[in-house]
Amino acid sequence: MSSQVEKALAQLQSGIISVSGGHSRAFQNLIRGIGEAKTRDEEDRIMRREVHALKELTAQPDLSPKQKKEILVRLLYCEMLGHDVSFGHIHAVKFAQQTTLVEKRVGYLATSLFLHENHELTLLLVNSLQKDLESTNVLLVCSALTVISRLIGADMVPVFVPLVRKKLTHSREIIRKKAVMTLHRFWRIAPAQLSNMQDTFRQILCDRDPGVMAASLNIFHDLVSEEPSDHSDLVSSFVSILKQIVEGRLPHDFDYHNMPSPWTQMKLLRILSMLGADDLKASESMYEVLDLALVRAATGTAIGYAVTYEVIRTITAIYPNSQLVEKAAKSLSRFLTSTNNNYKYFGITLLGSVVQVDPQYAAEHQMVVINCLDDPDETLKRKTLDLLYHMTNPHNVEVICERLVSYLRSTVDEFLRADLVARITELAEKFAPSNSWFMQTMNAVFELGGNLVRPEVAHNLMRLLAEGSEDEDQDTELRLYAVESYMEMSEQTIIPDVLVKIMCWVLGEYSYLCEEYTAQEVLAALCSLLDRNFESPDTRGWIVTAISKIVSQQQQLPGEVWARVSKFLSSASVDIQQRCYELKLLSTQPALMQQVLPTDASCEDVEVDGSLSFLDDFVSDALSRGCPAYKPASQRSGRANRYVEEEPEEESGKVAGLNVTPYELPKSQAAAVASPLFSGMTTSSGRSAPVTATPAVVSTVAASTVAESTGSADDSRSEASSGVSSNTSSPQVARHASGIEVAGPRLWSRGGYSKKQTTVPASAAAAAEPVSSADSVTTGDMPAGGSSTPGQFGPMGGKASASVSATAEQSEGGVPLTEEERNKRDLAGAIFGGKPPAGRGAGVLTGKGKGRAQKRRQQQQLETAEQPFAQLSQSNVASLNSGSATATAAAPGLMGMTSAGSGGGGGGGGGGFPPKPGGGRQKPQKHKQGGKKK
Repeated sequence: MSSQVEKALAQLQSGIISVSGGHSRAFQNLIRGIGEAKTRDEEDRIMRREVHALKELTAQPDLSPKQKKEILVRLLYCEMLGHDVSFGHIHAVKFAQQTTLVEKRVGYLATSLFLHENHELTLLLVNSLQKDLESTNVLLVCSALTVISRLIGADMVPVFVPLVRKKLTHSREIIRKKAVMTLHRFWRIAPAQLSNMQDTFRQILCDRDPGVMAASLNIFHDLVSEEPSDHSDLVSSFVSILKQIVEGRLPHDFDYHNMPSPWTQMKLLRILSMLGADDLKASESMYEVLDLALVRAATGTAIGYAVTYEVIRTITAIYPNSQLVEKAAKSLSRFLTSTNNNYKYFGITLLGSVVQVDPQYAAEHQMVVINCLDDPDETLKRKTLDLLYHMTNPHNVEVICERLVSYLRSTVDEFLRADLVARITELAEKFAPSNSWFMQTMNAVFELGGNLVRPEVAHNLMRLLAEGSEDEDQDTELRLYAVESYMEMSEQTIIPDVLVKIMCWVLGEYSYLCEEYTAQEVLAALCSLLDRNFESPDTRGWIVTAISKIVSQQQQLPGEVWARVSKFLSSASVDIQQRCYELKLLSTQPALMQQVLPTDASCEDVEVDGSLSFLDDFVSDALSRGCPAYKPASQRSGRANRYVEEEPEEESGKVAGLNVTPYELPKSQAAAVASPLFSGMTTSSGRSAPVTATPAVVSTVAASTVAESTGSADDSRSEASSGVSSNTSSPQVARHASGIEVAGPRLWSRGGYSKKQTTVPASAAAAAEPVSSADSVTTGDMPAGGSSTPGQFGPMGGKASASVSATAEQSEGGVPLTEEERNKRDLAGAIFGGKPPAGRGAGVLTGKGKGRAQKRRQQQQLETAEQPFAQLSQSNVASLNSGSATATAAAPGLMGMTSAGSGGGGGGGGGGFPPKPGGGRQKPQKHKQGGKKK
């Protein structure tokens, strides 16, 4: 009796005796300790103590299978909680090779969690897995297939493909399903090994069990995503399966919250969206089942929203059908009007897809989109900004960019800031309404984004200022604005490096044009930048170069400026040292400095003497002193000669080595304007391509050039004759150093410069057509959106009445709107209807006030603009107010003041300038500022 008691006590002390539930007390204490741990440190202490105890237990030689099984389970807990139990991996492999079912399943479970496909112990399982696949026990086969799909790598796929393929014809559906899942895994890691199984996959799609069929859809999703055209013949099969599921023909075991097999539906919808893209015939066969699926998915549950989301995504991805898109837009409203922000997020995503098909549906949800911009949910706000980015067009680019810049100013997320900078830059380059707006927007991006801006964006802005357009007054105005803006920015305490470089270049090139700031003030501003700390070492070199340009224009180096620059003669940067020494030496020779740094010569071609003739005296002097003459590489001896192939005597002039042949000099201006046949040949950068003229054309152009040189200087700068034939009419061209450019104002875009498109105002279009007295509309009856008819479509493709209702002073119930609601409706009208918000024009994104010179120029413009209005008679004004078309044509000066032109571009907005003959608003004559003409 005493011996039995001692044995029982020994078992209790060792913690191996089984208590309630068949588990040891140590295992129960482990589970209890993990559950009661209140901190991560406490949990780690428990697990480290457990790992130490398991190491000692696995070292014992006489453990029973039951004890080994419990040890493996405890090792699983340690592994899942992030602790290293590699000492127990071999025990899991040994346990998987046992003969009993329970032990083998525990071993497979442990190995699938402990090991990976590249683990060295995985090879020890290959023999066991092959044997278990041939077993008649369903559980063993299922366990083996599970481990194979997780641990077998690409090198071992050929060993298991024949065995797994046999299981596709097994009588049990669970084995067939797992075999399909295993083949899907093989296809992802080694597709070449399954290239001959296309027919087998199609047979699996027709399996009698819905679970096996649903598993095969994963394989077809990958196949269709790689090559949709190879599986276009399966569209009818997928449509038939989806129709059976939607109609509820599957067993109720596949239902989830009364939704028949929702995950199978979503997988089928994704496959159909890829097969129906740009395929009208395939899409037509889907319309009926998609309509049915959209109706059946409206259950109001979470899974119903998920299926509806996939249906709408499919409708917008395939070849569009107007009726189906309209139903999808109506279903979309359930997402946007939901109080759940998750549903709103998906609604904004779907709205972006619908807008790509038909933009008019965006106007129906404009207020919801505007409210989402002010939502406290950061994720929803970002998704809404992404939607606005995809909805941008030339009509609403100013409002959307201003909104994006405002968000860039408030966010601190670096990844989001980089994304916003890239998007604002892309929209500004693509849809810029004017050069001045582009520069204002880029200044805001440079100031807020800093070094997140790509270097080529800064180069594009400098090229815009340098090359300008054919309108010299407009170019001068733009450069003056740039100088004034950057002089004000120079006073800021923090300026990004990329903006400092642009500021220095602009001030060095065009500060002489500005009368508001003297050269001494500009030099003082640049000198104040010298003492700042910069991230890029070459930024200070730009400042020294800008100072050198201004000194060259003034032909004297002030002492206080040199005192600031001389500090950097001993700079650690060799580049800055060289620039400082160049300034010191060139300032002593003003004539040479003016030649090296000419005024406003950024676009002039630089001729390079490739023959290095300026070194002839140096070479002659060296030869006279006995220095050896230069030998070509083919005539040298030593190591270099072994790598040079000898050439025949007749090709002795062509020596191997560096090619120092100079580039061909530019064509003359006379040859550049050779023929209108070549006037349309331009390069990708926007410059004209070089042309070759025939002798007859050259002689004609030469005669035209001689006659042209005898005329006035202004005519020679603005016009050039084509000279091909007296009966041939050719467009006027403006001559530049870069070649031929079509005359007319140009706008900057991503592809370079493009001609400014003239927009005909709505009032001008109405004046051009005869209007009967019955159809005439008075000014008071015309809608505020700029359309004279109720059904007129707006810029987004939708009707203008949608944006008109958004700007009404009262809501539908007649209750007066608050100031916040009116601002939101104005913003909605600007984004979705292309109409600027009430009370403001194009926003100046830099936030800078107008300088004295700019205010003075605007006053001169207003005085010049008042002259055409003084010539209008009272009869014309009275007839215009009566709404007659004749009065509109007779008084073009007031065309921009009618309500029909107030909302559109070109002639609207109260500008009051006489329109150009082609429509649009004409700028008044400006007084020229001082400076050199280009």
